[in-house]
Amino acid sequence: MPKVARIGASLMALASIVLTTPSRADDPPDSEINEISGNIEIVDAVSAPTGYRIRHIINDGDGEPPAVFVLTSGSHDDESPRIEVDSTGNTWVTWWRDGPHDEVLVRKKTFLTGTWSDEQVISAASEESRNPEIVDDGVHVWVAYEIAQPTGTVIAVGVINDEPDPFGSHIASTPNMGTVDVMIHHESQRLWVTWIDDGTHVGWCKRNSSSGAWGTVNLESYASDDVTTARQRIKALVLAN
Repeated sequence: MPKVARIGASLMALASIVLTTPSRADDPPDSEINEISGNIEIVDAVSAPTGYRIRHIINDGDGEPPAVFVLTSGSHDDESPRIEVDSTGNTWVTWWRDGPHDEVLVRKKTFLTGTWSDEQVISAASEESRNPEIVDDGVHVWVAYEIAQPTGTVIAVGVINDEPDPFGSHIASTPNMGTVDVMIHHESQRLWVTWIDDGTHVGWCKRNSSSGAWGTVNLESYASDDVTTARQRIKALVLAN
């Protein structure tokens, strides 16, 4: 049996195991409506005999059984999947793998053919990368993620393209070694990233659409309210400029 067929058979067998398996309790599912097909697409992390795997589910809303495809295999846990569907109906899924070096990966499902690409690693092999978020800006698909370091956390952003090693660019660093909650946002042709910088500030950085460079790091206090409200103020500042 050819290698591709063997891998496909293994994933189908794994799909039958996890079809009725609930999502990992501490790793909530992510979902997106595919505006081209009209279907709801969901990704989650589910338990399998050799660890956690990433599952993609299509629900057509007509009461039919959902279509399930298991995206990952191997001996290491795959965690925190995020999904994005672009304007042409292509589906992008990113997640991180808890291996010898934590790494952030992505796969694409082409709408016209229904086929999935191979895994593509976004992060560098020497970095402990995890907790990705994904967004489509209408031209490119971007993944923001965190890199754990002994003295804090680095915020990185990678653009998904056809290069063999599309490693992310470091756009910021924070002394925060706890919950960073990195998010990447796109609205009105603006692209920006936010994260919890410390106990009283949300950090943010905006991409210059003309130069393609990421700008300076800014801090927004949430000492008198909360992180969500601070992110709303950041959004207003970004959209106003």
